[in-house]
Amino acid sequence: MTDTRSAALQALERELQEATARCNALSNWLAGLRKERELVLQEMSLQDPIEAVQRIVLIDSWLASASEVRGRLEAVRQDAQTRLGRRRQWEAGPMARAQREKGLLM
Repeated sequence: MTDTRSAALQALERELQEATARCNALSNWLAGLRKERELVLQEMSLQDPIEAVQRIVLIDSWLASASEVRGRLEAVRQDAQTRLGRRRQWEAGPMARAQREKGLLM
């Protein structure tokens, strides 16, 4: 069975998949950081409070900085999703009609 989707549609689907994968990877990494922060707070704060504070500050700075990156990634993902939806509509509507009129589709 051949794939009848256009190259542009396939490229947009790949772009959306890649952006989604990046967003998911960042979210997973951030979840791990939050767990690590909680662990440092619970376990290290009693053993070595200075080291605990230093690690918490580092983790908090990563978490704060990541919100900017997450916003950018989410904007890219949302844009790809919007463009993909518009492309699907166009290929299902005006493009398909034009191809049928030219006899390219049966």
